[in-house]
Amino acid sequence: MLTSPRRCIHQGAVFARVPTPWLPPPLWVLRPRQWSYPDMSPRLASQTADLFAGEDGEEAVVLRAKARPVVVVSPHPELRHLRQVRVVPLYSYRSESALTRMRPAIESGTVAGACHLVGSQRFGIEDGVLRLDQAQAVHAAFLDRQVASLSETALGSLLTQLGRYVQALDRRDVG
Repeated sequence: MLTSPRRCIHQGAVFARVPTPWLPPPLWVLRPRQWSYPDMSPRLASQTADLFAGEDGEEAVVLRAKARPVVVVSPHPELRHLRQVRVVPLYSYRSESALTRMRPAIESGTVAGACHLVGSQRFGIEDGVLRLDQAQAVHAAFLDRQVASLSETALGSLLTQLGRYVQALDRRDVG
């Protein structure tokens, strides 16, 4: 269940239109590396000789991103001291998608990496799936449009499902 937003970033806060990035192949890097971003051009990493070279080992890369609602899962102590906030993105149920076909199992809590969220027209959030396997850190500067908060019950359910998901991860010996 969703409730009214609070005035601060907190565990269970729901933010709209947060860029959630991913890095699909092929890898593109920006060059020349010593120039400012507006003056750089994308190059295929496979055609770049000095990839991740230098003292810092960093590269400016091209990512894909989509604006999605997210739920903050960082605990309070983390939120007080870090600029990066851990969030779980919300994916909508779309016709004929795998998530839609799995909806009954997701709603019953039997899909380890997914947690059903009941939406609310009042807050502009549709029913959807919190993809626990897509949890990621985002800079707090991107969390500028809080639209709701999870109820204590919904937050407890999410954190319980997140704990089950972590326990379900493959723990086979790699030796």
